[in-house]
Amino acid sequence: MWPVREALARRLAEAKNWSEAADVLAGIEVQPSSAGSGEYKLKITLETANMYLEANELDKAEKHVNKTHALLSQLPAELQKKPELLHEYHACWAKVSDRVGKFMDAALRYTEMSRLENQSDAGTMTRAVVCAILSSSVQRDRLLRSFRLDTNVRELPVYPFLEKIEFRRIIRADEAKEFQTFLSPHHVEVRADGVSAFEQAIMEHNLESMKYAYENISFDHLGEILGVSDAEAEKLAAKLIYDQRVQGYIDQVDRFVYFDNVSPSHDDPVSVWNANVISVSHRLNEVVETITKLVEQ
Repeated sequence: MWPVREALARRLAEAKNWSEAADVLAGIEVQPSSAGSGEYKLKITLETANMYLEANELDKAEKHVNKTHALLSQLPAELQKKPELLHEYHACWAKVSDRVGKFMDAALRYTEMSRLENQSDAGTMTRAVVCAILSSSVQRDRLLRSFRLDTNVRELPVYPFLEKIEFRRIIRADEAKEFQTFLSPHHVEVRADGVSAFEQAIMEHNLESMKYAYENISFDHLGEILGVSDAEAEKLAAKLIYDQRVQGYIDQVDRFVYFDNVSPSHDDPVSVWNANVISVSHRLNEVVETITKLVEQ
């Protein structure tokens, strides 16, 4: 029955009937005792997930890709290291994670794909950088820094934007618009909460960056800068403080956000010293980057 179902699924896929094609593949039952059954089952499951992704049935795509980790781990050691199979495996995980908004997972998978490609595909690494920027994971800063220091990433058109993000520079509207050329449609699609993944990432980044320029800021002014209402600005600030991505607190009576780590109390010399060291370090990094670019030219 395998060849029959596969042939039917191929014909349905050629006609862009992705959901039906995926359902046909999902119905293939592989006997564990068959020679090569493990690798075949893994490939069919990956293909099924990809077809559900094409059909925009994200729940089913994620359900099938989640099965593949166990299927890969059950293969003989030599097959688990097979580059072509690993590339297919990470590619499927990356695409599904990207579409469902698990951007850090997607960034890590795209990075692994790039490693398997020996950096041959600039598009793969660009997608890794984009997903890392869109992510709100605690791993984000560390991954962005590793990308910024990667000589291969420095050659990518997306690098100047990555640099601004990593150095906590406020992103202007024109810069954000320019960056959209690197995005996929689902990154700019407005979600149920009224903003896109990209808009959310830029607002969060700009708010984080403001802690280096402001001691405090009103909800109204914050909303003005971020391009949202004062209520949305308050909600965003509360989320970042709760996630500990911004150190500070909210005064709902006076309607202000106060940043704890920007202007420490003058009667706390240790805090003042630490803040000055951080500030000097950021400026030193920028100087080093500028000199490095001039030398490379």
